Amino acid sequence: MKKFTPLFLIFFFICTSGFADDPHPTGFSIIKKQRDLQKGYSDFTATGTLLLKNREGELDTKRMFTFTEIESSKDVNGKILIKINFPPDLSGTGLLSLAQPNNQTNQYLYLSALKQTKQIVSAARGGRFLGSEFFYEDLVPYSWQSYDYDSQGEATIAGRPCYIVKLIPHETLQSLYGKILYYIDKEKLITLQTDFYSKKDEWIKSASFENHEKLAGQFLRPLKITMLNKLTGRSSELNLTDVKIKNGLNPDTINLGALER
Repeated sequence: MKKFTPLFLIFFFICTSGFADDPHPTGFSIIKKQRDLQKGYSDFTATGTLLLKNREGELDTKRMFTFTEIESSKDVNGKILIKINFPPDLSGTGLLSLAQPNNQTNQYLYLSALKQTKQIVSAARGGRFLGSEFFYEDLVPYSWQSYDYDSQGEATIAGRPCYIVKLIPHETLQSLYGKILYYIDKEKLITLQTDFYSKKDEWIKSASFENHEKLAGQFLRPLKITMLNKLTGRSSELNLTDVKIKNGLNPDTINLGALER
């Protein structure tokens, strides 16, 4: 069974010495090593605060939610459940993403005010989740085997030497993006920045990952993720608290019933 993780959250990484034995690793080998290092967290839960800001950086809107993720394994496909609990008029609204064996994803949005669930089709995954700069596609579990990879050299991000890896989504994914650039810390192999481009090669937005916390003595996870829209100047800041892994969750409980409760 393929390994899945949210598109904008490739960040379960163990501290490592990187590629000391290979000064010029390929893009594929860098991403594969990230993927290999992240196995074994089982599940992940957190409380999230989402701050929506205008182009001047002023706060427009605040959202709060719970986040639950099930790791893909030999017998389980990846799952993500987000449930809103603030503001009150959106409380109960949720998003469920279910990875499928064919590298596709079923994604459902529950609107609590209408008591209605609708499936989000691929063509609609460029929509903004809760009015934020995170698109529905950014919250879809994905298979790393469904991309082509190319090393783009190196850069410095937040004072850290980074590999640059270009991801090109396969046509079967029906992705909004034409390419995605990952800036990966050479020593720790954690993603510090991600740039998203349209199929017309227009720079759409950029995500930065900060305040990494080590969980269970080995898994590094960012507690702050900022998505900046390069076209409008608007941004969305995601802050995570109460982060936990290996909670012993039953994957079968993350389903449409849980979304609609």
